[in-house]
Order: sequence, then C-alpha cells, then structure tokens
Amino acid sequence: MLATRDRKELPEETTKNRRRVPFEKRKRASASCDQCKLRRVKCQRWAPEAPCDACTRGGQECVTSLPRKKRIYSSVDEARYRAVDTLLQKLFPNRSLDTAEQIYQLIKEVDDNGSTVTTLTNGKSDTHSILSDSSNTSVSRRKNAKREGQSVVHNTDGRSRYIGPSGTLFFLSQLKKLLSKTDRTSPGGNEKGESIQQAYALEKRNDIIPVPELPSPDFVNRMLSIYFESIHPDMMIFNQTQFSLEVNKLYTLTNAPAATVCAVFAVFVSVLDCQTGDFSEQRTQFWSVILKNLHLVVSGSGLRQIQCLMLLAQIFHNSNERNTTWNLIGVAVRIAYSMGLHREGAITTTDGQDEKETKRIVWWTLYCYERFLSVSLGRPSTIEDSWINIEFPKDIYPLIDGYTAAQCRIFKFVGHVCETIYHPEQEMLPSSIARNKYNDIHTWFEQLPSEITDSSRYAGQKLRAVLLLKVYYYWATTLLTRPYFMKVEQAKHDPTSGAEDFDSDDEYLRDRCYEDSVKSVRVLSQEMWLSSTFNSRSWLDVFFAYSSVCILAASMLRRTEKCEDTKADLEGCLTVFESCHLNGTMARFASVSKELSQLISEIHGTCEEVPYLQGPLNGANPNNSSGAVDVLDYGFHDFHWLYSMDTL
Repeated sequence: MLATRDRKELPEETTKNRRRVPFEKRKRASASCDQCKLRRVKCQRWAPEAPCDACTRGGQECVTSLPRKKRIYSSVDEARYRAVDTLLQKLFPNRSLDTAEQIYQLIKEVDDNGSTVTTLTNGKSDTHSILSDSSNTSVSRRKNAKREGQSVVHNTDGRSRYIGPSGTLFFLSQLKKLLSKTDRTSPGGNEKGESIQQAYALEKRNDIIPVPELPSPDFVNRMLSIYFESIHPDMMIFNQTQFSLEVNKLYTLTNAPAATVCAVFAVFVSVLDCQTGDFSEQRTQFWSVILKNLHLVVSGSGLRQIQCLMLLAQIFHNSNERNTTWNLIGVAVRIAYSMGLHREGAITTTDGQDEKETKRIVWWTLYCYERFLSVSLGRPSTIEDSWINIEFPKDIYPLIDGYTAAQCRIFKFVGHVCETIYHPEQEMLPSSIARNKYNDIHTWFEQLPSEITDSSRYAGQKLRAVLLLKVYYYWATTLLTRPYFMKVEQAKHDPTSGAEDFDSDDEYLRDRCYEDSVKSVRVLSQEMWLSSTFNSRSWLDVFFAYSSVCILAASMLRRTEKCEDTKADLEGCLTVFESCHLNGTMARFASVSKELSQLISEIHGTCEEVPYLQGPLNGANPNNSSGAVDVLDYGFHDFHWLYSMDTL
C-alpha cells in the first residue's frame, strides 16, 4: 500500500515519462495469425516459423494472410502525409483525390495500365540511379518486358540487322509470321514467303577490295605489339587474338573487306604518329590506302566498320581535326544502332562468346568516346541512354574486374550533368540540387572496390588504368561544379559588377571544383608522370590536364591563401607539357594552358612565378636518360625494348 501511495503522489508528468518507451526503441510484436486476429488474442509461438499455441490446441492450420493494420502516429506521420498529399496533387493536377475511394481508383488505373509516373523526371534518370543501377541488372529486368519491340534480321550475306519497334521491316516480319500460320496449305504459299524474304536483303556485299602490298611480317607484328601494349588499352575495340590472326591472314588473300584493310593500316598510322622520327613517307603510303577506300567503310554496316571508324576518329582527333572525329564517331554510332549493339537481345545466338564480348567492348568504348566528344565540344549526344540495355563486358588485361562498369557510369553521369546543367533551353540547376548530385557521385566513388581505386597495388598499364579512372571522375565532378565556381569567382572578383548573389551551396561547389581540379592535376603531373604512365600522344591526358589548369588559373585571379600551392601545381603541370612530345591537338591544349597561366601571372605582376614555356612543345621525360628512342618510351614503364623503331 505504501508503494502504491508513493506512486500516486508522484507528479503525473514524471509518471508518464518513466513509463514511456523511446520512439526509436519501440518494436511491434510479430504478426498474428488470422485466427488470433479475429479472436483478438495474443498470438504466441515458440519459434517464428512454428504454429501458434491457440491453433495448435484447436487443431487448426495456422495461417497469416490478413494484412496487418497500419499504425499511424499523428505526431510523427502528419508531416509525411501532408507531403504525400502535395505530391499527388502535383503529379495528377486534373484528378480529384479528396477521398480514399478516389485514391484507390487511381491506384487501380495505374496497376491496370502498368504505367509509371514520369511527370517529375521527364524520363531522365536521377543521379543515384545512374551511378548505382547496374546495366547487367537492368538487362534481366527489361528482358522480362511483355512488349516485343525489336527484331534481328539477316541480309543475303548473313549480316544481322537490328530493327526497332517502329520499323516497317519489323512490322513486315510480324506480318510474315501471321501469313505463315494462315497460308501454309494454300497454293503458292512458299513463293509468297520467298518474295517477302527478299525484303530482308538490305544490301549486297560490295566492300571487297584487292589486298594492297603489305609491309614485312616482322614489321607488321612489331606494329601490332606496340599498338596493343600501348595504345589499345586506352580505347579498347579489338579482340587481340582474333584481329592479329586476320591481319596475318591477309598475306594469303587476294581480296579482303575494305574495313579490315583500312583498320590494319590505321593501326600502322596510329603507331607511327606516336614516334619521334621522320616516318612521313611510310605514313603517307598507309594513309593513302585508307583514304582511297574510306567511302566503302562508311557505307558498310558491320563490326569491323565501327572499329575502323573509331581508329580513324582517334587519329583525326590527335591531328587537330576534332570536327572530323565528331562526324566519324556519329557514323560509327549509326552503324552500331543498325547492328543492335545497344540491345542485349540483338546479340544473336550465332555469335560465339568471344564475338559477344567484342561487341560489348566496342559498344561501351564507343559510348564513352562519343560522350567525351559531345561534352568537350558542347554538342548534343547521339546516344539516348533509355534505349540501352546491353551488358558491360568482362574486363580483360590490363583492366581490373569492375573497371569498365565504373568508367561507363562516370560517363553516364557526365551526360546527365550536361542535360541538367548545360542544356541551352534550361536554367542552371539550383545549387542545392547540384550539391546533392555532387555528394551522390562522391559517395559512390568512395565506395568503389579498392581493386579499381587503390593505385599503390599496381604498376605499368594497370597503374595507368586506375589513375585514369580517377582523372575521369575528377573531370566529371568539375563539369558539375564549374558553373558555380565561375558564379562565385565573378561575384568575389568584382562585387560592384552586379553579379548574381551566391549562397553557401554555391561556395561549397566552388571549393569542390577547385579541390578536384588540384587532385586531377596532381594525378596527371605527379603520379602518372613520375611512374612513366603519362600518355601525351595517343590519348587524352593533356586534355584533362588542360581542363583542370583552366580552373586553377581562374582561381588565381583573386589572391588567396591557396595561391602559392596553386602556382606550384600549375608549374608542375606546365613543366610536364614542356617535357613531353605532343601532337597537334594536345600541343594546342598545352599552348592555351601556358598562355592562360602566363596571363594570370602578368595580371599579378609575377611573371617569373610561372615558367615561360618555349615552343614548340616537345622534350623528354626526365626519368629517361636515353636519347634516340621513340615517344612511347616516355609514356610506358619497362617497355623500352619494344618501341625502338630501328628494329621494325
């Protein structure tokens, strides 16, 4: 009685607080069976999967099928339900959704139609889905779609062609199937089928040309070795074994496909363009063969045509012909579409496993390179992501498992950035949303397996692949944050100019842009350069350095505490430009970087703090003491014996 009296004497608020269970620790009991729910008794079991005591005693089957009542805590869920109500009003502005019956009717309509709401996203993937959605996972989901919207047909030469759901030929194939069911017994049915089959003969093969005179087998094998060891890993498009066999087979053939011949000679030109000696005569001979037959390559439609066009696009890009590169890659994408390389279901059963993997490699390499061109040139992409469901390829040497998938997601994100931030018909994204996107990709990249991000594990080409993935990532993040960087810099540089005000999110993005540019420059000018994995000739290393140098130079317009570190990073990067051999396009990027940095220094009156680079931009990696070796020595560790042109 005393205990009871004492408890009653306690204040009511104290009693409630002592008996209350904190919300985060509340747990609902296990789901009751149907009988216990109806009888409103406690459903007790000795194990979660065992029948309850009441059903056991009554000899009844213990079944749980009735839906569990949803508890609604007004203090907790009121704000959430108000937000959901607002969302419904915005998604369906013309629908009355005031009662539960009206909402249930809407749910039924959505279920019956199998439709999804795309009002807010307008069909575009958000950042999280771009980065986290696995292409290989989405393939299985899309394969189960009821709609049959694609078809693969073959012409008279056996070449496969992809026909989409709106294609007239796709409709004709459906009509043929219908006729085959209803016209099997009618006279002349076979003749009708044969006449319809003629529609599948899209074109005859007319790209066979005489095999031109080839260099010696030793020369060819040497060139192939250099190409696959040093150039191909950055732009993987071939099955090395298969392609090498085709090249050697040309010695026994009188005629061969034009695309194969041009691809072989394009490999020769790619290697010669990376040499420091005078090979203009040989290059002219090889290049004339390509130009003579290029029209046959462009008018064809096969995997070798795509590979050849990508090789030529790379050569033109390195020769300061970026617009020609854009045109050739556009043709390659069209051919890839015609083959159905973007659709997993278009890879036919007649393709062997190696051929399937080669098609996947070609598609995703083409995808990334086309995305790079469209972004760097500021032009609309030719590729629509929503049409793609082909799987990522299996990574082969020197790439590590999971590398290609990560690289492709970065380039997908780059395309998403251009659609949401740089679209000419849309206003710049609010900085708060851009900040969320940055945090999304930053978190995703930090959570990647260490096997594809930890550069301390590798050397040579594997090290280069890991470092290049970081460079791609920093390029993507600076593309996202660069507009906000410029917005803040303009406002701070001249507060009286009437520049748009900025907030904390703008400053956050400005700082991330600067920091990621510094990291990119250091990866390129320190880690890559000192490990002899910096490629100044055949790939885009100089371009990515140039992109970051422009941001660092802009950050020096205002004197801040980071100016000294920024000048050191600029000096290191420009020294690398001075010390390596550069082709036409990369020499132009390096020259712009040099002039921009010198201009910033002149504004501050400190010209001596930025090295004045003398042109032309060429030289040698200081890590190499040898003199008369070709430029590939400067870019790739421990392959010096391979690249001496004297032995070719």
